[in-house]
Amino acid sequence: MSTQPESSSAPSFNSSFNTASAPPSQPAYNNHNSSRRNYLLVHRLIVAILLLFVTDSVVSFIAWRILNPLPPVFQVNSFHISSSNHTYYYYRVVFAITNPNKKLKLFLDRFEVVVFHGKTKVSSERMTLMPPDLSVYYPEKNSPRDFPVRGRILMISNFLPNNKNEVINFGVKMSFRIRFLAWNWLPKRESMRVYCSHLSVKLLLCKRE
Repeated sequence: MSTQPESSSAPSFNSSFNTASAPPSQPAYNNHNSSRRNYLLVHRLIVAILLLFVTDSVVSFIAWRILNPLPPVFQVNSFHISSSNHTYYYYRVVFAITNPNKKLKLFLDRFEVVVFHGKTKVSSERMTLMPPDLSVYYPEKNSPRDFPVRGRILMISNFLPNNKNEVINFGVKMSFRIRFLAWNWLPKRESMRVYCSHLSVKLLLCKRE
């Protein structure tokens, strides 16, 4: 009688572990989207600014073509030369300025006035303007407004009269900046020069005691 040994096998255990994995981070992708959004925002802002500038320029150009502003009208009301001690001579010229534009306001500033005798400049660079703030506002009314200017005359001995009651001619050139204003919000700036010639002055000879 044969005996067969019993085979005993150890029980096998199959174990499996399921671990939950976190989603992979994507910092590069998020940074790319953020940079693209910023680029689009800046691009749209620049385009909007350019369109606004172009629209404003076109509207301003068309408006001023329709308004067709006229420069102010200048007239010399008086021109005097005086001296208190026969050493220093001063001129005083009064301009009458009229605004011919019925719907536009005018602002004048940055004045420079020069007096000529022939082609020779005979006035100093310094002058006195009234009002002294160098900014004059002219309303819409079509009425002249006086604008006095006072300064010093140089080289008076070169053209003092030899005869009594001799008449001497002078010229006055004034340059300034003008600003037109329409509807209280649409400005336009220009530079302007005015020259008034044949301003006759009679210099009287006075004897010193």
